[in-house]
Formats: sequence, structure tokens, C-alpha cells
Amino acid sequence: MTGETLIVVLPFLALILASLSVGGLWFWWNATKEQPPEEGYDSEKAASDEQSTDQDDPTIGQLFGKLSGMFQSAFSGPERSSGEAVASVSTPSLSPPSAVPVIEGEAVEVLRVLRDLADGRLIVEISGRRYYHLHEIADPQVRRRFLGNTQALARFARLEEGDQPPSESVPPVPAPPVSVPPVSSPAWSEPAQVQPAAGKEEAADDQPRTIADEIEELLQIRLARTPEMAQRSIHVRSTPDGGVRIEVDGAFFPGVSEVTDVEVREFIQATIREWEARQ
Repeated sequence: MTGETLIVVLPFLALILASLSVGGLWFWWNATKEQPPEEGYDSEKAASDEQSTDQDDPTIGQLFGKLSGMFQSAFSGPERSSGEAVASVSTPSLSPPSAVPVIEGEAVEVLRVLRDLADGRLIVEISGRRYYHLHEIADPQVRRRFLGNTQALARFARLEEGDQPPSESVPPVPAPPVSVPPVSSPAWSEPAQVQPAAGKEEAADDQPRTIADEIEELLQIRLARTPEMAQRSIHVRSTPDGGVRIEVDGAFFPGVSEVTDVEVREFIQATIREWEARQ
């Protein structure tokens, strides 16, 4: 017999044996109730002897009963343990998902601005391509986009000045009148200084310094501190197109890399690197 057949048959056998046991007990109880005490004692003794005999020599029914009890306990145990295991396992509480940061807007790179340490010129990189001059941008769409971005960058640079509150204007205090003594004879007076010259100087001072001017200032400081280069005439000038022009002892070069004197070229390149490190 297979295990599944035993599982089905054994409960029925156990039920039949239990019914027979109950019927036997009921029959025995009715039989002993009408006997005298001695007969009852004898019958009990005989029953005990029979029971001991049965225990010494168990019948097939008792064997089936024991087997059914063993199978029931064996099969009910794993089911109960598995049920307890299932009951003991608690469903993990699902924590609410963390809030995902919402990006309000996306930023894109429109251009890159680089500086050539060889000659100090600016290099504009758009979509992986580098341009050294505006006329090199042949694509009209790229050129229009570049000009729009530079205009926006110029407005961004002027934003700080526009946000500053205007300084409170203090009305000038009138000077007290000075009495001039009368002059008997005409005296020659010096011509008054021309005011527009001062205005031009102030306008020149108000103009922002270019990168070439800053490098020129640092270059002159380094020349003064270097005895072997102090007698050389070396200057860095800016050009209208945003580049630089190098002057070495009266000779002009379009860039640092074009300077023929190796010592002077390395000196200017070291000055540019020092200027970059200070930024």
C-alpha cells in the first residue's frame, strides 16, 4: 500500500475500532450491572486477566489502532508546525517610497570658453568644435545662437551693477563768497586748465581692464624683479578682435608662440600661468 492509500484508509479504521470499543464497553456495563458483587468481581478479574493477556499478545485490531494513532500524530504534526510557521511569519510592512526629487528645469551646456596659454587668446567650443575667431563660425544658426548667448552673458555680467542701490546724492554745499580787491592795473592771468582732458582721463579709468592689461601689469612686475630681463622691452597688448600682440624690443608678434626668442617666450608663458593661478 502506498502512503496516500494509508492516509485515506487509516482514519476509517480508527473510527471503526473506536466504535467497536464503545460498543464493547456498553455491552460490558449492561452485563455487569445485573450480576451480584462476587460475580462482578470475578468478571472484573477475568476482564483484567483478558486485558493483560491482550496486552501481552496484542490483536490485529490493536495494532491497527496504534498504527492509526501514530500516523495521525505524524501527519498532524507537520501540518500544525507549518501552520504555526506561516502564522508566525509576519508580512513585512511596506514603507512608503521615498519622495523622488523633482527637477523643475533642465540645464544644457551651450558653449565652453577656454584660454590658450601659448598666446592668451580665448577659444570658444560649441558642440565639440573649437573656434578661435568669430568669422570661423560658418553655420548661420550656430553663429546666431552664439551671439545670443554672448549677449545674455553680457547682461548677466551687468546684473550685479544694476542690482546695487544708487548712492544717495548729497547736495553740494555752496562755498562762501570771496571778496576780490579791486585791481588798479590789468594783470595777466594764466589760462584755465582744459576740463575735457580730465574727463577723458576719468573715462579711461572707468573702462574695464582687459585680460591683456592684467597680464601686462604682472609682466612688468616680474621684469622688474628679474635682473637679466629688466633691460628688455617686453609688452603684451590687446587687439580689437580680442587677441593679444606681443612686443619684444620693438618687434611685434601675433602670439606668444610666434616669439622667436626662446627665453622671452618662456618668460611670457610663465607669466600667463602665474596670472591663471591667481584667478
